[in-house]
Amino acid sequence: MSYQSLRTEKATYWAPSSANGFGGTSFAAPVPLFVRWQDKRERLTTEDGKDFVSNAVIYCDAELSKNGWLLRGDSTEAQPPGEGYKIEMTHRSQNPSGTIVVHKVVL
Repeated sequence: MSYQSLRTEKATYWAPSSANGFGGTSFAAPVPLFVRWQDKRERLTTEDGKDFVSNAVIYCDAELSKNGWLLRGDSTEAQPPGEGYKIEMTHRSQNPSGTIVVHKVVL
């Protein structure tokens, strides 16, 4: 079984692009991805000390940015924030030979 065969679910990702001048963030165009989505509620603490309860853990082969938004399903018409979840934490790992890289995203 390959890592690619485990990523069977569609998701839509919006990368943060810049400050919008009103105290918020503008986002790049939506990007569809294939991911492994696991609903998971867990109390965690971010690198900057903020406590939060996760909604899901996502595994993908693309590096996603913290503070980006992710929506379950392929929905390029949706708009963040308001639809989907904010990316609170990201992690990267690889196998010893470096041939497989896994990006874990916590929402």
